[in-house]
Amino acid sequence: MFLRSLAEKGLISQLGDGQLVLGYKGENLVGHYSFYTAFSTPDEYRLEFNGKVIGTVPIDKPLTQEQHIIFAGKRWEVILVDDKHKLITLKKAKGGTPPQFSGDGLNVHDIVRQEMQQIYSEKQTPVYLNEAALLALKEGFDYFHALNLDSRQIIQMGNMVHAFPWLGDRVTNTITVLLQVYGLKADSFGGVIDIRNCTLDDFFNTVKKILYVPQITSTELASNIPDTVIEKHDPFLPKTIRDIGYGSRTFDVDGAYKWLTQIVSSTHDQVEKFQPSKC
Repeated sequence: MFLRSLAEKGLISQLGDGQLVLGYKGENLVGHYSFYTAFSTPDEYRLEFNGKVIGTVPIDKPLTQEQHIIFAGKRWEVILVDDKHKLITLKKAKGGTPPQFSGDGLNVHDIVRQEMQQIYSEKQTPVYLNEAALLALKEGFDYFHALNLDSRQIIQMGNMVHAFPWLGDRVTNTITVLLQVYGLKADSFGGVIDIRNCTLDDFFNTVKKILYVPQITSTELASNIPDTVIEKHDPFLPKTIRDIGYGSRTFDVDGAYKWLTQIVSSTHDQVEKFQPSKC
């Protein structure tokens, strides 16, 4: 499959004696200096609203239909991701604090978020913070404890359910895409998973469905992502092969299932509806 794909793209060809050689496009590719650089940059996608292009953004994280993004200070909902033409069609969306494109290129590790949870739980204040940082951290402490996030990881606010796994990006991405595959409108930003138009019952019933069937593989999960072109030479690979590498880099299926199992077995008083309190 791999060699056939390269041949179809004109990168290689086969001589009469069976020997494989560079094709016309392959010669042009390896003859350019850029072929030998190790790094790659994310593809730029055009953002379209009402038939007009409103800008471009690099995409380096999973992006699917009905997901929310922020651009030009406004919240948008993704209608269509056109991998072939590098185009994202948008419509205006409402509600909540708008998410952002990460732009960071690196995943956050589990240990980082677990340390964050400990700092918030114990109200640890680093001595090196300036006045502005201290005020921001204190505000975070107030909201963290007002929401009882030291003792629960799932809350409902209005028509949204918020999940706080306190785990790295790979686990959080996996949980988010799993929920999307099973029909929930889930997004993840900064380690927090937001599920729109959802109740606690909807959330837990969906999680139970996920756990009821055999565990999905990272490659199977990646097959639900429209664009898996991330690495430099990914465009030359068929999607079935790209999904293998994309899944292993982006997802942590074992970690996600471990967290989902723990959440289902947790006591109900940890997931009651949020009652506003003074912060």
